[in-house]
Amino acid sequence: VHAERDDSLRAALETLPACDRLLLTLRFEDDLSAAKISGVLGFPTPFHVYRRLNSVLGKLRAVLMARGIEGSNG
Repeated sequence: VHAERDDSLRAALETLPACDRLLLTLRFEDDLSAAKISGVLGFPTPFHVYRRLNSVLGKLRAVLMARGIEGSNG
């Protein structure tokens, strides 16, 4: 189950544009703040970073749900 979920997540991430994958990497792997990310990626404010993150995460959730993967437990 975990391997299937991980494979589905990898496949969903590959559907994203490179800039969105970079955004996720900076936030969740590099643990940068929204303020730092806004400077690196040229967003006008940290608020714009949060808006984009919410949009990208929503797209990922939709792709995963379409593949039968729901929730974040397990």
